[in-house]
Amino acid sequence: MIDTTAGRVQGVKDSDILAEARKRYRIASEAASQTRESYRQAMRFVSGAQWDDRLRQARESQNRPCLTMDRLGTHINQIVNDQRQSKPAIKVNPVDDRADIKTAEILNGVIRNIEHLSNAPMVYETASYCQVAAGVGVWRVLTQYADEDAFEQDIRLSRVLDPMSVTFDPNAKEMDASDAMYAFVEESVDRDTFKEHYPDIDPSNWAGAADDQGWWNPENIRCAEYYRIVMKPTRLFLLDDGSVMDEQEFAKSGFGPNDVVDQRATKRREVQWFKLAGNELVDSRVWPGRWIPLVRVVGNEMVVDGKVLYTGLTQRAYDAQRMYNYQVSTMVEMLSLQKTAPFIGAKGQFKGVEARWARANVTNPAYLEYEPVEINGQLAPAPQRQAAPQVPTGNVQAMQAAASDLQWITGQHSASFGAPSNETSGRAILARQREGDSATYHYLDNLSRGILHTGRILVDLIPRIYDTKRILRVLADDQAPSVVMHDPEQPEAVRKVQDETGAIQRIYNLNVGRYDVAVAVGPSFGTLRQEATEAMTQLLQGNPNLWTVIGDLYVRGQNWPNAQAIADRLAKTVPPEIKGGNDEEGGPEAMLGQMQQAMQQLEGALQEREQALQQAAQMLDQLQGQLQATTDEAKRQAIQREIDAQKLQIDAYNAETNRMKVLGSGMTPEQVQAMVGAMLQQMMTAPDISPAIPDALHELAEGEMPEPYEQMGQQPAME
Repeated sequence: MIDTTAGRVQGVKDSDILAEARKRYRIASEAASQTRESYRQAMRFVSGAQWDDRLRQARESQNRPCLTMDRLGTHINQIVNDQRQSKPAIKVNPVDDRADIKTAEILNGVIRNIEHLSNAPMVYETASYCQVAAGVGVWRVLTQYADEDAFEQDIRLSRVLDPMSVTFDPNAKEMDASDAMYAFVEESVDRDTFKEHYPDIDPSNWAGAADDQGWWNPENIRCAEYYRIVMKPTRLFLLDDGSVMDEQEFAKSGFGPNDVVDQRATKRREVQWFKLAGNELVDSRVWPGRWIPLVRVVGNEMVVDGKVLYTGLTQRAYDAQRMYNYQVSTMVEMLSLQKTAPFIGAKGQFKGVEARWARANVTNPAYLEYEPVEINGQLAPAPQRQAAPQVPTGNVQAMQAAASDLQWITGQHSASFGAPSNETSGRAILARQREGDSATYHYLDNLSRGILHTGRILVDLIPRIYDTKRILRVLADDQAPSVVMHDPEQPEAVRKVQDETGAIQRIYNLNVGRYDVAVAVGPSFGTLRQEATEAMTQLLQGNPNLWTVIGDLYVRGQNWPNAQAIADRLAKTVPPEIKGGNDEEGGPEAMLGQMQQAMQQLEGALQEREQALQQAAQMLDQLQGQLQATTDEAKRQAIQREIDAQKLQIDAYNAETNRMKVLGSGMTPEQVQAMVGAMLQQMMTAPDISPAIPDALHELAEGEMPEPYEQMGQQPAME
């Protein structure tokens, strides 16, 4: 059994809430009546009911066609799909000195994760279609438990299929309804479902209690969620550390009167939620955010007879679309009458074959017989088919005019759909396409306003919902996931700690600081990545030397398998002076990490040099053995010279290695990396201490030229 009293709003009476809700609902419904009726008519029109009912009934009673050739739907889809490609994105920016840029990036990542888990593109697209087609779209922000066994909550976006089920405060002036002080969300549920959720409430008690609002009928029960904002008085305290608290936060903070710099009386918004069913208040709670979690997007806004009316693309295109349907139906009707044109003949010519002639205009007989008849002593001519009605030229012109009117009304011409038009040059075609985009840009702009308000709701809600120490999943621009630690108890927005491996980790507190929200409108990340890849490819083709500078960035933007791993390795080869860096990369922790990395590279390079010295010593032993086994004097002299040269190289190589060990501890990371690079280059180019020497020994023993010396342009003395 569900405990409907859990989380109830304190200090309110059910009867007072019911009375207030019914009064406000009646006022809001009356104010929205024009928009509701306009929305319903537009949606019926878009769904295919494009004929006037009286005209359709009159034509159908005469078996005349009533065709619907929906050209308007293509115009609607063109705008909606353009908005899908534009992908408005929420962008969080720090505002005050307590906010942090990295924390703003984490908030961006949390919002992307919320949108991803909520299938936000579908949420926005559903509202966008309703907005463009009929004038109004709505979505909502909800909270839910992370899973069945958890107490932690997550934030989700949810689409509203029927925007007319949401009624806003008529005093709300903003298009996104961000200034609404109350709102209703209605739904109709069957009685069995209602009893499953609220078994202790008998809906039969509601009969007649609210019949003026239609809140009850024998089959279904209409429920409503009622949001209202209550302004609660409080005091605001400014502390000597610059922080601001209300009286409740101040009482829990541990600060005293001596810490207060200034104070003043103010009011705080409290959003209250109530669940109403018939004449019953079944549930209530305090919503944790500052705004009512409902977002409205509108098409065209106007005031008619003192009431705000919202319309979309459809309302303006009624007559043009109906005219097109009528002209198409008239043309088809005339063409269908050509085969049914009657035959004209003298009286008596059809005698005896009347049935065959009666079917001649609906069948295809191989021949037709008639009875010859004389009129005034002369044989009457054979029966002739009456000339079939032709489609008037004016009918075709009227169809074309209706199609043209539809384009002008919607602001989208043939070029907007990629169809051939009078424009011939690419510049002219693009200009005409931009005209169509400009004519309908206000739909995208209004959608962006709604997404902007959604960002404000989420930034305000995230610290209140994620109010415990937990791991948060965040998404980057390219949807790559990562996790961060969130600790709402730490005093700063971000804190750096060192883990057991010595790596620097960051812990964030999303409650600290104030953040503002903007919306970026542009292509999706996938499209931007394709454009960036193409541009960088052309850049690298024109200047291959740039590969050492931007090679890691180029590979990181690809979709190859192991592309990120390859990019990480390439990034290690980019010199620090080219990488540059911000304050974070140049900080003490970053310098320590660079030094550790450089020393590890030095240590690895020294180990490789030690191994090369060991191999060189082994090679020297092999040369000594070759010298003892060879009796040919010329070969003995050549081997002896090689032994002497190898000893000199080993001594110099060993001295250089020892010098690097001493100098490495007092060098900067950049100097260490440069030294390591020089050592590796030396190891790769020095022929005397290299893996190629064993093969050279065998070639020398056979009297051939050692391959490394051929490559270097040097030759040992041979006799």
